Amino acid sequence: MAWLGGASLGVVGHGDAMHGEGFLIRISVPVRTQSELNTRGHWASRAQRFKKHRVAVRWAWRNAGVGESPKLPICVTLVRIAPRRMDDDNLAGSMKAVRDEVAACLGIDDGDPGVTWVYQQEKGLGPGRYEVVIQVEEDRDQA
Repeated sequence: MAWLGGASLGVVGHGDAMHGEGFLIRISVPVRTQSELNTRGHWASRAQRFKKHRVAVRWAWRNAGVGESPKLPICVTLVRIAPRRMDDDNLAGSMKAVRDEVAACLGIDDGDPGVTWVYQQEKGLGPGRYEVVIQVEEDRDQA
């Protein structure tokens, strides 16, 4: 089994693409997001962390078997699961690499007006449990 930044690629992408609970796509990605606004360090460390997050999302997307992208308008919800909560501006910043790669997987720009981005967070069930759940659904408010 290959490892990617502490996440086993054998587990990446569990979830149902195009099935269940009213979601068009629902994918779980085991990545540890952190506040990028408050993190100090060398730019290369940040770039490496972003690349790991983007690769993990891409693997999860492919492993979930997502076919063609859903038609716009859509709502993409990114749910951070971690032991501690973040305030809302740090939450959005921590998900930047995930958002960029989800947009790339959908074949759109992350600033497309046909996409509503929602950020949520939940406390993990155990210590050290980190992941991001990606949920894509029709945006009934824009339709």
